[in-house]
Amino acid sequence: MSGRTYCGYCLFFLLLLATAPGCAPRGPSLPKDIADTLPKEEDFEFRAPEGWGINLLKDARLVSTTAEGGINQISRMVDGKPATSWAGKGYGHRPQFTLDFGREVEFNRLVIYNRHTDMRGTGGGNNAAKDLVISASVGSSPDSFALLSETTLPGPRAQCAPVEDKHVCFYVDNTDPTIIILPRVKSRFIRIQIASAYWLPPAETQWPTELSYALSEVMAFMARN
Repeated sequence: MSGRTYCGYCLFFLLLLATAPGCAPRGPSLPKDIADTLPKEEDFEFRAPEGWGINLLKDARLVSTTAEGGINQISRMVDGKPATSWAGKGYGHRPQFTLDFGREVEFNRLVIYNRHTDMRGTGGGNNAAKDLVISASVGSSPDSFALLSETTLPGPRAQCAPVEDKHVCFYVDNTDPTIIILPRVKSRFIRIQIASAYWLPPAETQWPTELSYALSEVMAFMARN
């Protein structure tokens, strides 16, 4: 069974140092007139529509993971705060996370925020998650899972703008989430695998051991309308 994916495009600007893939992953300050237009952390906030109930994944317990980095930050993916993100190295390893709702629950909506925390210039890409594979346990069993959705998330978009005598390049993150509509699911455990990120071949070739994955937030709801 698979879910339908809907994306929003309110945009968040994050500066890159330059367009060349060899540039460092931190950029200089934006001019004030551009910086003042940037959304604040509170702009990355999801307000569930009426009838959706509570976020069932908030503070879910991590049961197991194959992630090779950022283990102590995995809780950021389910802390209910889309402005925070998990990031971990081990690119190419396709990290997987199994989370426990705490009891068997019903849900039919997944809400995913996808921001990047690292990049190698607009020619090298960034670490925002690209392809996700999401499964749910068959009932309360932690040993048997069924596929829910294979989803390609929208990634940050590279843009450049003239600033004085040079071009400033930056990525554009979505502040609105991806919403996956599912048939009603009854499970205790959910498994999320990041199958790929938005790195480009130049970065994959030059920094294979330094690249990371990132994912900001996953929420689950039972929409009754």
